Amino acid sequence: MELDFDSFAVDRIVLDTATRLEGRTLRVDRSALENHAREDPRVADVEIDAVLPGDSARILHVVDAIEPRARLEPRGPAFPGVTGVPIMAGQGRTARLTGMAVVLAGLPPGAENPSFWQESIIDMTGAGAQVCPLSSVANLVLTVRPDPRLPDVEGVAAMRLAGFRVAEYLAAAVGDGAPASRERLALGPAAAGSPRVAAVLHLESWGTLQHTFLYGHRVDGLLPTLLHPNEVLDGALTAGSHHLPAIRNCTYFFQNHGLVRELLRRHGAAIDFAGVVVARAMWAADEDKRRAAAFTAKLLGQLGVVGAVLGFAHGGHAVTDTALTAEACQRAGIAVATVMFEMSGEDGTDFSLVQRVPSAEPLVSTGNIDALLPVSRVDRVLGGSEVLGVGGHASSRQEGAAAFLLPVRHVFAASIPSGNGRLAGAAG
Repeated sequence: MELDFDSFAVDRIVLDTATRLEGRTLRVDRSALENHAREDPRVADVEIDAVLPGDSARILHVVDAIEPRARLEPRGPAFPGVTGVPIMAGQGRTARLTGMAVVLAGLPPGAENPSFWQESIIDMTGAGAQVCPLSSVANLVLTVRPDPRLPDVEGVAAMRLAGFRVAEYLAAAVGDGAPASRERLALGPAAAGSPRVAAVLHLESWGTLQHTFLYGHRVDGLLPTLLHPNEVLDGALTAGSHHLPAIRNCTYFFQNHGLVRELLRRHGAAIDFAGVVVARAMWAADEDKRRAAAFTAKLLGQLGVVGAVLGFAHGGHAVTDTALTAEACQRAGIAVATVMFEMSGEDGTDFSLVQRVPSAEPLVSTGNIDALLPVSRVDRVLGGSEVLGVGGHASSRQEGAAAFLLPVRHVFAASIPSGNGRLAGAAG
């Protein structure tokens, strides 16, 4: 499986009367793009804005972030199963707009339930920006309000689809030009004796509204499945979770998955990268957790790997899914390293994961989501007007532009398990 990425670099987004790329400036026809998003009758209203790194701006109610993509060869949807038929991703040629993201914002239906939705924030400057990986890219902010008469599931689906359609539209508008660079991704032969390794990505699935999607299909009943790394990077996985913003997988970091990218980079000489196993986390029943763990270890054994990196997803008792998977791998003779966030209290001295097992070690920390950040007052607020539910208090409200203490758990993608975050922990 070979994939060519045609990359078009974007440093700046300007709202204009036509959509085109001038050098590294993306000019966007705001009216045309808003009309495109409104073509879905389930969408009541949309607003489009742009913010750049360093702007005195805050994005509230962040739902997802998406890198603009267009599939060039063969022609088809950039997000298969979502914006079109579920053709196989990871092969052919795809255009991507690098250095920018479409940030989908707005209050999803069901947001009044704190077990489903938690306030999610991107600051473009100050202490919040220092820990948010998306503060360093140009963000086109798409605020979507679905028809309030829709059932919650339909309203959330309308918001998600609007984000993907806008991302695809932008890349298609410029993707036939000359790219700044072209990159070929493939798993070629590995040097003799290279250790064979794999990645295991746990995916969110909880209730009726929170799901990761594989080729547009909800993963709630998914048995562990093998993917080529190119599929992960090329739109096969899309996000639909609205819980714990700091550790929430988002589409942008499936498309730019740091762990998958690093294993691909090392493939050939240092390691033999066997592929990516994706598995649902947060199974409710013990037997389901154990089945998924055993199946994951079985797939890894069939691949002949000696080591695997486990990527955590979700929260709470999803830690048990990771722990059982690590134990199953140990029984199969497969060494494991686990990428895991911390809940260490505001001062970093506590440690309160639901479960910890020696077979999951070494643990690679993506930071303490309990830490507090003194965020500054900002000039612009997008996505909403009030900060809602910060600190686990679902009823709390405050002015969106205000300065306040922001827990890292509410900073979008700050401790993301893909390895793209800026935080880490150290033994002490």
